[in-house]
Amino acid sequence: GAVTLNVDAAQTQITSIGTDGDTLSILADIVSFVNTTAHKPDLNITNTADDATSSIISLTNKRGGDSIQAGQDNDVLGTVRFRGYDDGGTPGETAYALMQGSIADATAGQEAGNLKLYVASYDGVATEGLQLLGDTNADGEVDVRIASGAASTTTIAGTLIMGSTAAMTNAGLVAV
Repeated sequence: GAVTLNVDAAQTQITSIGTDGDTLSILADIVSFVNTTAHKPDLNITNTADDATSSIISLTNKRGGDSIQAGQDNDVLGTVRFRGYDDGGTPGETAYALMQGSIADATAGQEAGNLKLYVASYDGVATEGLQLLGDTNADGEVDVRIASGAASTTTIAGTLIMGSTAAMTNAGLVAV
């Protein structure tokens, strides 16, 4: 059965909760880890299986709870935000960078995903800088969009390869 864990201020360390193979469920709107030590809190998720697999972090949008529900195009499946404060003491945090995964096409048998990376551009507004879009027309294709705005620059170190042919190096166009 369910057990309630009560921890008081005198409890300095919890060494273990549950056993291998169990599930720990926390029902809350916000779970916070706060510490005043540099580089802390530090969240570690470790897989000790003797194989080539790793730990998994899953962010899931499950419309309607436990019943089977239909996802919709553009449903946001998860967002990871990197937040901080500016140097002017402005109230509120700024999202300086974020990653967001969503459904591009929810059509059964044609499912396609969308992953976007954003950074705050000049005025603190999250601006898309990179998009990976599972092609909604053909299997095995991913479209990529880089940068935002006509004045943006895109730097490629090394050789730009188009298909399987080197198209451009740092010295200029490759002779064909």
